[in-house]
Amino acid sequence: MDENNNLTEPNDSQRNFILAIYILFALSVVFTSVTSAVGAILAYRKRDDVRGTIYETHIAYLLRTFIIALIGIILGIILSAIGFGLIIIVLVEIWYLFRVVVGIVKFAKKQPVTPTGYFM
Repeated sequence: MDENNNLTEPNDSQRNFILAIYILFALSVVFTSVTSAVGAILAYRKRDDVRGTIYETHIAYLLRTFIIALIGIILGIILSAIGFGLIIIVLVEIWYLFRVVVGIVKFAKKQPVTPTGYFM
């Protein structure tokens, strides 16, 4: 999957679906984390539908972003008892926003993302 030549061309339905998930993830920054949870559930349920396209990497990227952010927020909440948690929560939110923006930019350029990287 390293070369775009081996990937099939995604259809408009798949593109719109991935865009909707990115929108849900982005909305969670402004509103509530529930939208990213809904986006993660949708991504997980539909990941087989985009297998073999550039959007397969986007699904893996979004799921990894959600899971790591969730772990970071839980850790931050736990560590809030000793006053260190708020720093972790803020850093996780910045990291999460960065990942969502990078994913949207790559999505707009019709490029795959690297799901296993922590930043891109």
